[in-house]
Amino acid sequence: MKCRIVSVLYALSLLSTHLASANQIAIGVIVPGGEDFGKQGTASDQASKGAREGSIPTQFNTASLDITHPETESPEGYDDVVAKAASQNDFILDIGYNAQKATHKAADEHPEKNFAIIDFEFLPPVSNIASIMFRDDQEGFLAGLLAGELATNGVKKVVVIGGVYQPDQLRKVNGFINGVAHSCSDCTTYSHFSKSFTDDKSESDEIVKAVLAIGGVDVVYSTASTTGTKALKRLVAESGIDVMGSGTDEWETNWGIGSVPGSEHVITSTVRDYKNLVRQVVQSFINGTFTVGQTIKYGVTGDPQTTSIKLADCHESCGKFTLELKAKMSDYMTKMASGELDTKVDWKKGENKDETKSKPLLRDSKTVSSMSTVKPGQARSGASRMGVSRGVVAYAGVLIAFEAARWVTSGKMWML
Repeated sequence: MKCRIVSVLYALSLLSTHLASANQIAIGVIVPGGEDFGKQGTASDQASKGAREGSIPTQFNTASLDITHPETESPEGYDDVVAKAASQNDFILDIGYNAQKATHKAADEHPEKNFAIIDFEFLPPVSNIASIMFRDDQEGFLAGLLAGELATNGVKKVVVIGGVYQPDQLRKVNGFINGVAHSCSDCTTYSHFSKSFTDDKSESDEIVKAVLAIGGVDVVYSTASTTGTKALKRLVAESGIDVMGSGTDEWETNWGIGSVPGSEHVITSTVRDYKNLVRQVVQSFINGTFTVGQTIKYGVTGDPQTTSIKLADCHESCGKFTLELKAKMSDYMTKMASGELDTKVDWKKGENKDETKSKPLLRDSKTVSSMSTVKPGQARSGASRMGVSRGVVAYAGVLIAFEAARWVTSGKMWML
C-alpha cells in the first residue's frame, strides 16, 4: 500500500512539474449573443461546451479560457467584445458573419496573434486568421439522402427551401437535390431560394401556399433560417406535413422540446455540431497543430465524437425515422466520410456538377438548374442562421441582376 501511495504522489509531482513548466496559452472564445444566447442546443450553447472540453492542458501547454458574447447579435455588437478579447488572449475564436469586420480589424491591429472565425470565409485569406467552414454541401446532401429514403414509399415529392441566393445556400440546395437523386432516383424535388432570411413581407405565407398547391409532399427541408422555420411551423401545425430543420436540432430550439404544435412532424434536423468543431479547433491550437491564413473545412466523419455535421434525434418521429433507416443513414455517412459518396457540388461556386435538376416551387422561383454561375465575392458566409446583414442580401441581389443582364444581352432567357 505504501508503495502505491508513493507511486501516486510521484506521478502527481511529475504532472505538476510538467504543468508548471508548460507554456501558458490564453484563449478567448466569443459565442453568438442576442436572444438565442445560452439556449439549449444553440450555437452559443454548443460552442461554449466545446471550448471547455477542448481547453484541457497537455504535457507542453496549458490554457486559460475566457468565453464571452456580444449583448446584441449585430456587427456593431462585436466591436468592443472582439477588441477586448484580442488584447487579452493569444488565440481568439468567434462565430458568424456579424463578427467578421471586428475580427479583421483586430487581426490587423494584432498581427502577432492568431484568430479563427467559424461560418465565414475570408477571400483572399488573411495571414493570421483561419476561416473555418462547415461542409454546406454535405449538410444538404445528408438531408437529401434522408428525404429521398422517406419519399421512396410515398408520393415521391420533396421540397427544399433555401435561403438567400448565395454560394453557401447554393451548396446546401444543390447538395439536397443530389442527395434525393441518389436515394430516390424517380423522386421530384421542388426548390426555392427565399428573398430574405428574416421573413420580410411575410414571404413564408407564399411558400406555404406553394407547398400545399403541389397536392401532396413527403417532406420539406429548410435552410432559410427564420423564413423557412415560419413556413415549416405552419406546414406541420396546419397540414401535418413532415419537415426537417437545419443548423440546430430544431425540435429542441424552435419547437420548444416538443411544446410547439406540430412537433411530432419534425422528422429530424441536419445539425452543425459546434461542440465537436470548437473542441477540435481549441485542442489543435493548444497542441500546436493549428494553421492560420487558410480555409479549413469540417464535415461528416465516421466518428460521432468528431463529426461536425450529423442528424438530430428523431424525438417524436421515430416511427418514421426508424432504426433500420438510421442504420442506412449511418452507412451513407461512412461512405461520405471516406469519399466513396460525393455530393457532386462545386465548393467555390456552389454549382451542381451533375445534371440533376429541380422544379421551381413558386412561379418566380429561380431553381439552381436555371440560374447562371454565381461568382464568389471577397467573402462567403455560412452563418445565415445567426443573421445576415442587409449588405449581403443586397450583394446577392447585385449578382443576380448582373447575371440577368449578361444573359439578356447574350440572347438567352431565364427559365422560370
